[in-house]
Amino acid sequence: MSNKTPFKHKFAYYSLRAFFLSLSFLPYSWIHKLGWVLGSLTYFLAPKKLKKITYNNLALAKRLNLSEKQIKKIARESFQNLVITGLEYFRLKSSRKKFNRFVTGHNLGPCQELLDSGQGIILVTGHISNWEVGFLHFTQTHTAYAIGKPIKNLRLYDYIKSIREMHGGTIIEMSKAISKGIEVLKKGQIFSMLNDQSFTSSSYSFPFFGARAWTSSSPALLSYRSRSPIIFATTTRLKGGRYEYTMSDPIFPNRNNPIKKEVPRLMDEVMKGLEAHITKHPGQWLWQHKRWKQEGFHRVYPEYKADSILFILPQNKQLFDQVQQGMKVLPQIYRRSFLTFMVPKKYRDTFDIGEKYECLYYSDETDLLVRDYRFQLIFDFERNPKIRKHFLKLGGHRSFNLDDLVSKLPEDEKKPLDIRHLFIRVLCLPDTPFQS
Repeated sequence: MSNKTPFKHKFAYYSLRAFFLSLSFLPYSWIHKLGWVLGSLTYFLAPKKLKKITYNNLALAKRLNLSEKQIKKIARESFQNLVITGLEYFRLKSSRKKFNRFVTGHNLGPCQELLDSGQGIILVTGHISNWEVGFLHFTQTHTAYAIGKPIKNLRLYDYIKSIREMHGGTIIEMSKAISKGIEVLKKGQIFSMLNDQSFTSSSYSFPFFGARAWTSSSPALLSYRSRSPIIFATTTRLKGGRYEYTMSDPIFPNRNNPIKKEVPRLMDEVMKGLEAHITKHPGQWLWQHKRWKQEGFHRVYPEYKADSILFILPQNKQLFDQVQQGMKVLPQIYRRSFLTFMVPKKYRDTFDIGEKYECLYYSDETDLLVRDYRFQLIFDFERNPKIRKHFLKLGGHRSFNLDDLVSKLPEDEKKPLDIRHLFIRVLCLPDTPFQS
């Protein structure tokens, strides 16, 4: 490592090594208990924004159908899982060649048969429990490659990389993933990928837990082009400091189908498998990252960006008509975001924003104060301070009423008020194109 390494990176590296040195002598069962305690503390002390992202995700996972109590319980377990994974990471080095003592693999036969025949395999997994242990266990006896994403602290990254490669596995840079992946598969080896994070530039999406999630289709593209099967692996943390991981049966590409049809089919199979496992062990998944991130924010100012947005329409008839007319531009501003509209019941038959959006109906303030953690951004045109406070205590990150938006307009544009113009002028970056 060159002397140009920033001091703060050196300090962080040596501090972490010193801190985790004592952990390297503890049994995994003790580390898990310590992680459970520290994870609970981390959950209660975590920044509000991070906790709200976790709540947003759990509420957006419609198929889990979680109550508020369950959302908070799983959120806490997810923080515990994250801390346990971090604590035991540096313990892994001292377990070199000893993984059989606490890690068990299941359904490895089909994978072994393919490798014995010289067939390369694309191994897909997600951020479930400690996602490293399966790769480390398998590379005790097999050649495998995985993608690594460097961090700014290169000294620390080199150490982390040495842990991931300690049994003979190889970590390759993300920029070389496709070319190296094809090369590895042609040699009849394993190419491993983490594939459960948001990838908004992808053309492929899956209704993950019932909500659209943009996902990289790289595993399926590699599978189709290299004629290699996909196997997805899921890891579970057990009591007593043990782990088990399970490999699925191979999913083979059908080269008789066109690539545009086959890639979504392959990816759907992978995502269904990951979703099924997370459903069984929701507290062992990384709920802290924005899994349901949507694209389209390049045209919106940062303070108005959000993936799940609530619009509350007013009871006043004149203002309601005005707001409803202006809202017709919202699908152009938020092209992919999840939009929900709370509409007065008396206007139910006259409100029309399109079938693809969710509409809820209210009669009074009680109906508005729903315990829903999905909404990250709230536009309250009823102008009720209690509503703003309510949603910001749940999953809301920011809230704006009509007065907040109007205050952003120049004086000569405030009267007469044009809601469509207000949305375009205040929410959107200059020169954003719009249809009439």
